[in-house]
Amino acid sequence: MIHYLRQDRHEPVAELVDEELPNDDVVRRALEFIRSHYAEDLNLPRIAGTLRRSDRHVRQHFEDCLGVPPMRYLLQYRITRAKELIRYSDYALKAIAELVGFKTIHHFTRVFHEVAGESPAAWRRKYQAGICKDVCIQPHFSNVNRTAATD
Repeated sequence: MIHYLRQDRHEPVAELVDEELPNDDVVRRALEFIRSHYAEDLNLPRIAGTLRRSDRHVRQHFEDCLGVPPMRYLLQYRITRAKELIRYSDYALKAIAELVGFKTIHHFTRVFHEVAGESPAAWRRKYQAGICKDVCIQPHFSNVNRTAATD
């Protein structure tokens, strides 16, 4: 039931990671690469090398088009994915940190707090409290199969 309630929530995601891909070819290709490799050990030289462009060229296009440097975008994207895992899974926070590309739980917690405004544990508690308050089971509820065929 909690999984169902988690899926049914319509919370707006006000982050630039879910926006449409821009028209700028360099930024679009960089975003595609970041979104498909965010859990790996990424850095600007690797992203730029994949695009066969210089670090400076990629950074400039990113900042002109999105208003943030590529590595900042990567951190925000990782935190967005971490929020999804916190919402829709029961993974430990350390496992989530590893799944989204952070090498240590400490770095993950620091960046999460910087981006989301609170620690991952506090965010999880707040989110789960919101789910639990939405659950209301009537005292006379009976779990009876009413779809059985009658002759």
